[in-house]
Amino acid sequence: MHFTIPETTERKDTNGTPYTSFEVHLNGVHHCSVRYRQLHNLHQQLRKQLLPANLSMPTFPPKKMLILSQIQVEERRFGLERYLQLISQDPRLSQTLSFNGFLLATQQETHADPERTNEVELDVFLMNDQKITIRGWTVLQTQDVIERVCSQLGITDSHSSHFGLFLVQRAENNILNELSIGSGNIGGKSNMSANHMTLVKKLQDYESPYISLKSHPVSVTGNKLKLVLRKACWENRIDSELFKHKGSLNVLYFQTLSDVERGWISADSEIRKQLGSMQARGAKLDYMETARNLKDYGYIQFTSCFCDYPTTNTRVSVVIGSRELVLRKTDSQNGQHEKEGRFKVTRMRCWRIMSPDASTVNLLQHGCNGNDKDNHFGIFPTCSSAEPALELSFEYLMPNNRDMQWISITSPQAILMSLCLQSIVEELLWMKASEKNGFKLDIERLMSESSPKVKTTNRQYNHKRQDGIEVLVPVRIPVPEASAHPSKIQSEDISSQNKKIKSTMGIRQYSVKSLSKRFDVVNMKEASRAAEDVLIENVAFQELSANGGSHDQE
Repeated sequence: MHFTIPETTERKDTNGTPYTSFEVHLNGVHHCSVRYRQLHNLHQQLRKQLLPANLSMPTFPPKKMLILSQIQVEERRFGLERYLQLISQDPRLSQTLSFNGFLLATQQETHADPERTNEVELDVFLMNDQKITIRGWTVLQTQDVIERVCSQLGITDSHSSHFGLFLVQRAENNILNELSIGSGNIGGKSNMSANHMTLVKKLQDYESPYISLKSHPVSVTGNKLKLVLRKACWENRIDSELFKHKGSLNVLYFQTLSDVERGWISADSEIRKQLGSMQARGAKLDYMETARNLKDYGYIQFTSCFCDYPTTNTRVSVVIGSRELVLRKTDSQNGQHEKEGRFKVTRMRCWRIMSPDASTVNLLQHGCNGNDKDNHFGIFPTCSSAEPALELSFEYLMPNNRDMQWISITSPQAILMSLCLQSIVEELLWMKASEKNGFKLDIERLMSESSPKVKTTNRQYNHKRQDGIEVLVPVRIPVPEASAHPSKIQSEDISSQNKKIKSTMGIRQYSVKSLSKRFDVVNMKEASRAAEDVLIENVAFQELSANGGSHDQE
């Protein structure tokens, strides 16, 4: 989670008493508006939960007796932002009923009618525009919605965890025409049609899809957003199991048809003829078995952005899939890829999300005005996301197996990229765990017995609204792991193998909190950048190093 409170708003309660509302943004999008006393109440709830274990908590900005000056309001805003970022990085706090209930309840209070007692309808689409309508409370969380949609589609419970909900937008017709020319299509005819989409956001389980869609119905370009169900797994062996069941096969088939149509999956004219023939006769399994062997099958493609590899402010297109992140530098004259850099996730020691350099943001914004003739790279417009640009940087073990290099990407989709990397690592370690002690991986049995997602349970959260009224909110929260992690902030513990690797982190000061068996989150302290920057240790990298294993080579 990446928290910011970029602004405050002066409001009045029902009695006309003025108060300051703090506008909380989560993962780059406005999540809720809250009062100081609501956050203080959350702090008290968390303290009560941790008190029996005598565990420490982040410092909460203190109460003041007198009316705050503008400088004091700014100090409080900064302190609350830091507080939220710190508790979100500690699993003892972030997985509690209090924290998850607070996120869901404040989102509902801010963006939906808190008095609503009737069920609502929510439309979820497949990539072929097939609509599935479900009914439920506004506070139904992401996994609840996924399970209900999958049930209607005939997808088994054991398979539903391998699908995700995304907010997507369609490209405008004039953009499609420009892109078809930029992509080198003869006569300016695009093979993408109206089915061209851009992924804006992957919904997380702490939010309500109904409220998220209602609060952000259109993108910054004015295009309507939709909720779409897509595959959210990366391993081909998982796909093989999904192919065996009609419901999951249909979803993957419609997604692959769409991906081939708009160029996410590369296919020459001969392969397209074969795929067209299979489609015409309804041979879905044959279609999928052929398509899965094509370049970029199962990859997510992102809008064009900037990176510092191989040189500063290089404009690239980014694709993520099959345990790797790929950077493609495109010739702006003919739309053809010039160079490609492939970065294996298992060679990333860590990655971080932070505020971008102002000059790079200016370049991104410049790419959005009508005077920029180079505003097309591949088939994706530069500024299609509703989210602000952030910097995703990862520390990579270079091919000499000795030097570590930071590579940075500045994009409005940086959060989505980070979530994809995290999902790949979680899936990888989930599969590796079943291969321990010399056992061969049985993917069918593994999928039937477990999931890479955290187990959850249903609870009731007592939420105090801005007007002081208390309401009960049903919330789905993670089941605590059996093994507890150390509670104190520790200095970084690098394995003896990793100490031999030259790190390029320089003299930055940082501290580490243990997040889970999979990741560590590091709070980067650098005055010239964001107040709290999130860095994630990739334990898939650490495990290979500690066990003397070899990292994937290119």
